[in-house]
Amino acid sequence: MRQLPASVVSAVVILLISPASVPAQGICEPPLPDPPPEVCSLDDGLIFLEAIDEQTFLWQQETGFDRFNLYRGRRQDLVDADHDGALDTNGSCVQNGTTGLSYSDFVVPATGDAFLYLVTGVGPAGESDLGMASSGVVRPNVAPCGGFGHAPAIESVTLVSDTDDRSAVCDMTLYFQGLLCGSGIRSSMLAQVPTLSLSVTYSGARLEALVTDPDSVPGHEDILLVASEFPTSDPEGPDPMRRSIALLDDGATGTTSFDQVSATGPEACGGDPDCPTCVAATYPLTSGDGTAGDRLSTRSLALVTPTGALEGMPGVGAQGHYGLALDCIAASRGREPIRIQQPAGTGIPLKVEAVDRAGNLSVWPDQPRLTLEEPRFSCQGDACSCCLLLSDDPGAECGDRPGLVGVPGSGFENGFCVDVF
Repeated sequence: MRQLPASVVSAVVILLISPASVPAQGICEPPLPDPPPEVCSLDDGLIFLEAIDEQTFLWQQETGFDRFNLYRGRRQDLVDADHDGALDTNGSCVQNGTTGLSYSDFVVPATGDAFLYLVTGVGPAGESDLGMASSGVVRPNVAPCGGFGHAPAIESVTLVSDTDDRSAVCDMTLYFQGLLCGSGIRSSMLAQVPTLSLSVTYSGARLEALVTDPDSVPGHEDILLVASEFPTSDPEGPDPMRRSIALLDDGATGTTSFDQVSATGPEACGGDPDCPTCVAATYPLTSGDGTAGDRLSTRSLALVTPTGALEGMPGVGAQGHYGLALDCIAASRGREPIRIQQPAGTGIPLKVEAVDRAGNLSVWPDQPRLTLEEPRFSCQGDACSCCLLLSDDPGAECGDRPGLVGVPGSGFENGFCVDVF
């Protein structure tokens, strides 16, 4: 008998392309047409793999192995970044240590995509490698099958962004009434109570990861955590920082909380409508996931750079109200505003990984990037009220701005900013 080579050169199969029907006794048995001799040789180090329908395929019993591992990759991930002739990744483990010679995969690839498969043999010397590419380079196994069940399979990672994902609007009317009342100006002293709202833009998107685990069964979910990790400061700087957040498949039913950052609103206000009382608020947050239990784990992101621009109010500095923007995002969108200490235009790489209850870890090979945008403020309301709300120095910046007119006898019948400043 010939000596087995050190590596097993596994065949690659793209799912959904073979309509052939193969009898149960094996892929090299009649009534199949006679295959080339190298296909059905059982001691040449080549494991022949063939699809028999849209979900099931078989492989041969190569001599020297008593178990087999099956790996599944995706056509859209066929990347050779270092140009060595071998793919950077060949998928993740979907069948670990099976003694069988077949597998049925009921996961359907996304439209326009396809699955690819590789088989390795496991014997007394351990697991064979994934064989060699046509260039002669050994295929890397970046997500080997573990010894404790199957590793989670990350099928896809998508970063979804649209205009609605990048803006928040907060009603500041009641808070502003409380702010005025704290300065001795009750609502009854105003000719008309101003209506104010604050608009904020930020770097937002929805991160989605389709994750399955063959060890999950009804009543027992084996996936412990799906998470994304990313830098929150310059990774090449003297004190690099990173943040990890969970992606959830909960239909956005679960909530966490976010405590108000700024010393000013949008706070929880109520009580006397003529002089509302406001206290610091706690805002409920959700994952942004669409449907619970569909294997699509989601997290809606809101990243904010350290500086922001105030629009439509020349001569007014609002950097002191950076925290107000964070609070507005949490209050309006139910997202955690995450501060990123990097400039606008930076692409933030989002690493996605999944771990099961046995500790098996899978990492998505690509890292989609969310490009940072400078947050922008704008206030909807009269010029005087907006300036009082946002200015770092109202006495110096808000004089002569129209609006916030008082009733006769109030002392600011021409407008608070005109008569007081």
